[in-house]
Amino acid sequence: MSEDAVWESRLVAEAERLGVRALAPAELDAAARDLLRLQRGLTGSRGLVGEAYMDERKILASYLLFYWPVSRAQARFMLDMATMDGGSSISGKGLLRILDLGAGPAPCSIAAAEWLCRNRKGPEARGSAAMGPAALGPEAKGPEAMGPGAPRISITALDRSPLSLESGRRLAESAGFAFESVSDWNAERDELPSGPFDLVVMGHLLNELFSNDVDRIRKRKEFLSQALALLSPGGLLLVIEPALQTTSRETIALRDLLAAEGIPILAPCLRSGSCPALPLEGQSCHSEASWWPPRVVRELARRTGLDKDLLKMTAFVFSRGPETRRLEATGLEATGPEAGPEGLWRVVSDPMLNKAGRIRLLLCGRDGRIPLSTKPGEGFPAEKDFLSLRRSDRVAISEPAVREGGFGLGPGTRLSVSRVKAAGSRRPGPVDHLSRRG
Repeated sequence: MSEDAVWESRLVAEAERLGVRALAPAELDAAARDLLRLQRGLTGSRGLVGEAYMDERKILASYLLFYWPVSRAQARFMLDMATMDGGSSISGKGLLRILDLGAGPAPCSIAAAEWLCRNRKGPEARGSAAMGPAALGPEAKGPEAMGPGAPRISITALDRSPLSLESGRRLAESAGFAFESVSDWNAERDELPSGPFDLVVMGHLLNELFSNDVDRIRKRKEFLSQALALLSPGGLLLVIEPALQTTSRETIALRDLLAAEGIPILAPCLRSGSCPALPLEGQSCHSEASWWPPRVVRELARRTGLDKDLLKMTAFVFSRGPETRRLEATGLEATGPEAGPEGLWRVVSDPMLNKAGRIRLLLCGRDGRIPLSTKPGEGFPAEKDFLSLRRSDRVAISEPAVREGGFGLGPGTRLSVSRVKAAGSRRPGPVDHLSRRG
């Protein structure tokens, strides 16, 4: 059984414990209605923001069946991006501590724990245990389920909803991770626990904090600074937010404030300066990955019209400080450019087709944003690699043709493409989802 299938079986069982028989068509129809109520309350009218919506059993069940797999995949994708150069390895020694703020049923911290298992080094990491304990079956429990030499991992989860934390506890322990929780926790007023932690994660939390406060950016920045202070040297802070224009721009503003203080950004940015999208009115930036959703997610997406073939998020992975990029306790090497090496770029747009038949992509790197374009059929050697590029890919460019305001392909141009694939990922064809621009 695949890792995703194992998790789906666990989530279905947890939804049934909450009273939703997720595999019955009528129950799926009802879960779809609850899911739409949740989605509209968080990204439409936003009437649920700041409310204890996870304490409603049917809402929590719909979250488990749909958004839990999405959040898990988003967290894994961003952590993989942060260490995509092969600089991450896990020694498996010592206790690894993860703090999950606004955890809900803990998809992000469980994903982080799996990621730590999968990235540990040594011969004991090979085989099914390298994918994390979930690969060993739904009944696997305890640290021994991770195989010999596995690191010991403890999750501390904070949330206002006792019901969602109880679901998170069962899911984490079913995968072999120790789990302790603090319920009735209010992020706007309650203190954070004592550190240090190797990883701090917050999934879709920041946009709900101080949402009606005109000074919300400053207060969220203070909250992030407190979270960073809990990290062990070289520890990682993962922040995931919705890829909506307003939430994206506010998250990018926080990113710029931390970057101005010298906090390293390991993903997705390849520059340490301010984001070039933020000064442009109506512009934002987000990360994206193709994936093949689990069966129940696909069924709920079909019933609701919510498209989840693409994982979209505005997310960042920060490190503790410029003095180190290593999780000393774990052997995890967190590599990433300080200011973005010359010639290394991140794709930050979808392909755009203009009236002249040129396909253009926006890239972001050390020197800001530039367009890279070509006209298919010109026969340049790099054309195939160019047509394969998608948002969030990293590309190294050698000998580009210099065009007005950007780069093009030429006879000597070479592209070296690096990409992170989400769990169950798939890639569209080379000319899918082109947007037309004049």
